[in-house]
Amino acid sequence: MTNKSWRNPNAKTEVKPQKFNWKSHKVFDDFPSADEERKRLLEGKQKFVKIRRCGPEGTKFKVKIGHPVKTNAGDNNNSSKEE
Repeated sequence: MTNKSWRNPNAKTEVKPQKFNWKSHKVFDDFPSADEERKRLLEGKQKFVKIRRCGPEGTKFKVKIGHPVKTNAGDNNNSSKEE
């Protein structure tokens, strides 16, 4: 058997922080129309745009816009405080 992380309960998994907050923009019935909207948004001021399948059996296409998540690089709320 191969070593799978889900088979070993003692294995530590790497935590990857969320980089973008994705908001739905519009839903389309076909990919070409969703792709046109994505290209139009990329020509504008939007930098992060993606298309995802949605709906019953993935028959529709959702255009999503990403906004970078603001992080506090030096501030760690989980650290123990010295008193």
